[in-house]
Amino acid sequence: MASDLKSVIAARFQKICDAYNVYDLKAVSSIYAKDFRLVVPGESSLPGVEMLQEGCKQMKEGGLKMGKAEVLEVRGSPDGNMVYSIIRVDTLNADGSSAGKSNSVMIWQKVNGNYVVQVEVNA
Repeated sequence: MASDLKSVIAARFQKICDAYNVYDLKAVSSIYAKDFRLVVPGESSLPGVEMLQEGCKQMKEGGLKMGKAEVLEVRGSPDGNMVYSIIRVDTLNADGSSAGKSNSVMIWQKVNGNYVVQVEVNA
């Protein structure tokens, strides 16, 4: 069960990476809940989808891409409706070199059979 859930979350996160890498705002937004919250160091909890779109815009302007993502941990509620994950991703510069790695703790909720991100905490 845990490895299956890890595969599902890894696939969902890969969709986020793929959408960011082609700067597809609609596809990025579709994987996050409408009332999504983002928590970043030194900031208050920020309301969601607009922040995602702004982040996508900034990545495009900076020529950045999401590189290799590694799902470090996934745990789910007994009913499978809520999941948390810890994911490390390497952000790449336009020349393919690493711009740095970051970790995200994400809380996912199953909605209409698919997991969507409710909360993301970046570190």
